[in-house]
Amino acid sequence: MGIFSKRKKNANSGNGNGSAKAINDIILNVIRDAIVIVDSRGVIQYMNPAAFDLFDSPREEAIGLHYTTSIRLVDQNGALVENGHDPIASSLRENKPLETREFSVSKIKLKESVPVSLTITPTSTDPNSSRVIILRNIAKELKEEQERSEFISTASHEMRHPVASIEGYLGLALSPQTAAIDARARAYLEKAHESSQHLGRLFRDLLDASRFDDNRVVKIHNVPVEMTVTVKQLADSLAPAIAAKGLTYNFGQQEVEKNILPSSARKLGQVIYSNLDIDFLREIIDNLINNAIKYTPSGGSIVVSVIGNDNEAIISVADTGIGISREHQKHIFQKFYRVDNSEIRSTEGTGLGLYIVKQRVGALHGRVWVESNEGRGSTFFVAFPRISSKEYEQQKMIMNSIMAPSINKTIQPTPAPISQPAPAETPSSSAPVSQTPAEVASIKPVVYMSAEDLERRKAEFSKNMQTGGTQNV
Repeated sequence: MGIFSKRKKNANSGNGNGSAKAINDIILNVIRDAIVIVDSRGVIQYMNPAAFDLFDSPREEAIGLHYTTSIRLVDQNGALVENGHDPIASSLRENKPLETREFSVSKIKLKESVPVSLTITPTSTDPNSSRVIILRNIAKELKEEQERSEFISTASHEMRHPVASIEGYLGLALSPQTAAIDARARAYLEKAHESSQHLGRLFRDLLDASRFDDNRVVKIHNVPVEMTVTVKQLADSLAPAIAAKGLTYNFGQQEVEKNILPSSARKLGQVIYSNLDIDFLREIIDNLINNAIKYTPSGGSIVVSVIGNDNEAIISVADTGIGISREHQKHIFQKFYRVDNSEIRSTEGTGLGLYIVKQRVGALHGRVWVESNEGRGSTFFVAFPRISSKEYEQQKMIMNSIMAPSINKTIQPTPAPISQPAPAETPSSSAPVSQTPAEVASIKPVVYMSAEDLERRKAEFSKNMQTGGTQNV
């Protein structure tokens, strides 16, 4: 039964319900968000005035037609969304709710698109029930977010240098080699030094986050990576910080693989390959382990693991810390979000670490999630597309073939000195060696390959490999 069948039945049951219907109609007419009600097939049953304005669709041309005649979604690249990628069609087919801000609505008459927040809600679990589609114009909101991000980026950049200077001078004041201070003054300076370090981390995190928020081009330099060895090296570098908190640290697979792989698929000592940006991977590992250190009491443990299934390389960071309630788990990857309880408030943090993890993982086409029970610790998982050993070797060969000729061509040895008769007086060993203009002109400058040139050469090499040709470098 559709939503309008229910409304019609209620409207005929008495004057009271008729008044309620009139009030509902008034509310729907004044709401600024576009509201569209469709049946299970996607046929429009109702549109409020805000929807007519948003879609440029007259009422008489929209009601009774399929929603695609009015709602024309545009993706983030400015292209009309095709049927196979239409989120509304998927939601109708699966009878599941949806909420996204990744699309715009095309206004054909004005030849422009309007960014929207799209929400779809089924009216019941019945597959034949109506669905309510709400589209909210977020153009102003996105503009304000952009201005806010630019301000944060500028302020963080300007503040980072004076804070670094303060931190440096406080460090000098605390050094016995540069200053002599009593115990009370040292305690005050140590607190000030810790606060300046916290401010420095905050500004660094703000700058990292703003690079993605303001849609600045972030160059990603993916290389073939042997995951187990690489992740272990990155995690081992944080072992001193883990030990300083009084925590134990282990790297292995046995602890967590049972949670995400069936027993038939578990293998110890897997060799797992992926194609990643090493700097991004380092940031991800650093943030996840530092997060585990913060929220795990002394005496606890941290286990870092790498395992793989058929399609993904999966990194996990497990701790025995305070855990995260189910209510907060869906928010922890949001910017500045921190769980509001006494244990969290006593721990310093910027609220940006996990947000940066999500941004970096997304940029590498991966996914991140958490499994946690309050009071029993948390396990964060990061999954990246896995490549085969054959693909790994091919990409390594491409990298080596590209870099070696470039180095050989651009870095030239210094010409050997030309033998000359010894002068009457031997000059001092500290005297500069003179060269003729011709000798100076013959020296080749050192030229480093740009990232764009590297990508071009990789593409050329791959094409030649596929066609059986040779690489021209």
